[in-house]
Amino acid sequence: MTVADLIRELQAMPQGVQVRLLLDTVHVPGFEGFHELYHVPLEQATEVDEVRHMGPWVLLRAR
Repeated sequence: MTVADLIRELQAMPQGVQVRLLLDTVHVPGFEGFHELYHVPLEQATEVDEVRHMGPWVLLRAR
């Protein structure tokens, strides 16, 4: 998804709602590559605290 795609998606949303971040699946490093740890339920989505430009990426940070 590009910033333009994200903006289009957000413009279709109600303007007063909070933005939350959900890591759908969490992976942890293992001895033979990455191993899936667990699927995160929707109820554990966290509020986005910061949005910034980081080189070639846009970073959404949730604390």
